[in-house]
Amino acid sequence: MSTRGVIAEPKGDGWAGVYHHSDSYPTGLGAELWAQAAGSEQAEGLVRALVAASTKDALMDDGHASPLHIEWVYVLSGHTLTLLGHEPIDAWDEVTGRQAGFRIRQYRHRGVWQGDLRGPEPDWAALEAGHRAHVASLPWSHDTVATLEA
Repeated sequence: MSTRGVIAEPKGDGWAGVYHHSDSYPTGLGAELWAQAAGSEQAEGLVRALVAASTKDALMDDGHASPLHIEWVYVLSGHTLTLLGHEPIDAWDEVTGRQAGFRIRQYRHRGVWQGDLRGPEPDWAALEAGHRAHVASLPWSHDTVATLEA
């Protein structure tokens, strides 16, 4: 199963970057990005190099990337790495078209961690587990699809 993510840089009040299809959880992509960017003076250029090497279809920004489908976002800015994780909110979207009659829970990206790439490496497993525990504790987190009442 794919854990989708984005490797991004700040853009205005949001972010823009490159889609990453598999293993985007912190113990996967987070650790890999840290290994490539930590202590490097070239960390800022990492996202730009990825964008330059990507197809147009792989480019995303926070205005066009559904938090339901993008579980993790890694925003690199100077020597700072910010980790965003998706979480459900207490709001619904009605499904239209062929599969009408259902509602799907809305999601948002939430800040999970922010740190200096020149500092100690974070405990990726603890960040991942902590975020999952937070999401599981939300009273509405287990109802992702519901039937509309007639």
